[in-house]
Amino acid sequence: MPAVARGARRTTNAREPRETQDGSSNGPEQRKLRNRMSQRAFRARQAMRIQELEERLEQTTAPDMVWATQLQDQNMKLRQQLLEVHKKAINIQISLKALADAASKALGIDSVGLDELSTLRALDQVLSDVGQAYVVQADLSTLVKCPQPVIGYVPVWALVQAITAGDSRADFPSNPMHMSCSTAAMPAMEDFDFASAHGGGSQHSTSLPANNATELFSNATLAREAHLLLGIGDGAAFNYRLDPSFFELYPELYDSQSNVMAHGVRLRANSRFEDAPYPVFGALSASTITQYRELSKIALDCVAV
Repeated sequence: MPAVARGARRTTNAREPRETQDGSSNGPEQRKLRNRMSQRAFRARQAMRIQELEERLEQTTAPDMVWATQLQDQNMKLRQQLLEVHKKAINIQISLKALADAASKALGIDSVGLDELSTLRALDQVLSDVGQAYVVQADLSTLVKCPQPVIGYVPVWALVQAITAGDSRADFPSNPMHMSCSTAAMPAMEDFDFASAHGGGSQHSTSLPANNATELFSNATLAREAHLLLGIGDGAAFNYRLDPSFFELYPELYDSQSNVMAHGVRLRANSRFEDAPYPVFGALSASTITQYRELSKIALDCVAV
């Protein structure tokens, strides 16, 4: 009986190493499998987190000019809507005035003069304002040093004055109408001031882009180079527009179907050029009529519709 017991114990002891050996062989494999699954899940969470952080970084580090461009577009749309409303209001006002005149005539009473309702401008003044409102649409970073491209417009009359102010030749044409849109006359955001935006420069530029807007309009050579770069002397330039302020002054002339109003930021010129009025024609004569016709032709050729 003891012998049987000893034999049974030996049998049991013989099985134990095998079971222990089986357990030791299966345990590490299961742990490795669990580790691989954990690592895969961790990498997936890590990739999602990195992607989320990259998206946040792109949103927070987006260039300010992107937001500025969006604001400019919204401002332009609102301005156009206001101009449309103003234009309709003027049309309604004219219709009401016509009805009031008809009623006054039928009742035999004095009607209110049109000049008491609105101030009408002379044709000469309108043409002068058109000449002063001419601008050229362009990437302002090609004219003034900017960290990135900036869509805007350059006042043609101010640029012409900058050229003529520094030109000492006696034979330079004096007709401003030709200087703005004729090749024969030219030798071979809301406003944006690039002097403050870029900080200017200690050295004067000898070629475009200028250090700032003040230098551009103060240097006849740079102004002349800008004139050529913008194609102002090419006649029917595709990028001619009218300053939005012109349609604020004459909302009845605004047409939303015509692409004549500039958009973007205005390149601010020197105050003496900005405030200088466009010359008004003198007394009516054959020469004045000829100038009217030339200006009309230039307006049709230069303004992109």
